Amino acid sequence: MSSDSPAPHVRAFCVGQAKSGTASLAGLLSGSYRVAHEPERAETLDLILREARGQLSPSAVRAYLRARDARLGLEYDVARSPQLSRCVRIVGRMIRGG
Repeated sequence: MSSDSPAPHVRAFCVGQAKSGTASLAGLLSGSYRVAHEPERAETLDLILREARGQLSPSAVRAYLRARDARLGLEYDVARSPQLSRCVRIVGRMIRGG
């Protein structure tokens, strides 16, 4: 996304099992929204694994996710890995201010 892009009006993190239609969902949304299917997947999975092993603090994970969110500027972040549900919980805490 360019820095000229307007701020997203929708911010959704969509997670599904493999072969559940996440790529199709991203394709359907892409005509009207800023959407990506598994953006920065390798980096995000590494982050999740490092956090699960206690190698990253929750605040470090939040900082990474905030920076990633700002950098990508997505309205819909669609992923297929059940491991990403861990990020969903972290994002939920961020939204609630926790």
